Amino acid sequence: MTAPVHGIRRWRALAASVVALTVMVLSGCQLDVRVDTVVAEDGSGTVTVAVGLDDDALSRVGDPATMLRVDDLEAAGWTVAFAERDAATGMTVITASKPFADPEQAAVVLGEVTGADGPLREVRLTREASVARNAWTFSGTIDLSEGFAAFSDPDVAAALGGDPLGGNVAAIEAEEGAPAADMVDVTFTVDLPHAEPQSWTPGFADATPTVMTAESSQLLPVPFFGGEGGPSVMGLAAVGGVVVLGVLGLVALRRRFAARR
Repeated sequence: MTAPVHGIRRWRALAASVVALTVMVLSGCQLDVRVDTVVAEDGSGTVTVAVGLDDDALSRVGDPATMLRVDDLEAAGWTVAFAERDAATGMTVITASKPFADPEQAAVVLGEVTGADGPLREVRLTREASVARNAWTFSGTIDLSEGFAAFSDPDVAAALGGDPLGGNVAAIEAEEGAPAADMVDVTFTVDLPHAEPQSWTPGFADATPTVMTAESSQLLPVPFFGGEGGPSVMGLAAVGGVVVLGVLGLVALRRRFAARR
């Protein structure tokens, strides 16, 4: 049985846990890693990281709740759910999710997934609100060219003589006769309001970073009259403008009529 994995640094705990789980089960298995960001109308939302294991992978790991220590994650506001088996796919999914209150906090939460120097970079979520239009924009890059080492904690690498994964990846590649990166699928999805979710599938063999951009907008009806609360400010202003124009028109007509007399 593989020894339990301990989080070293809070902001690296999620990435380190995912990578440690990955190298445990790569041999003969395919691992799916997803990062989903769902944004609500007001700019709040949730980031969810999901790792899917088939039955063979699960038998290698054992009980995920025992193998992965997530105290640091939970202390940092992440909610971890273990061993939720999807009957349709036969995959057991481990998820970690964390809410964010606004676009600025979204970038912070996403940064916790891979760490400040990790492969997820320059993440930005913005929301622009006006009387007639709401707009949301997401941008960022993912660079997996450094392989699994990009996710590892520096302290762990130092403790293992500079190898952040303790030689596990090299051993797996020698056994399987194929790059370990080919055994892992990574999907990053952003779901903005009033738009279809957009997904990117960066690869460890990619020569250049994957650039992610997504945007959506919502046109709002111009509010002339309010509902139960009565006329809106815009409605009153419009009515007032019509009245003023009408009065000015009457004054002009009276002056013109008086001049003709």
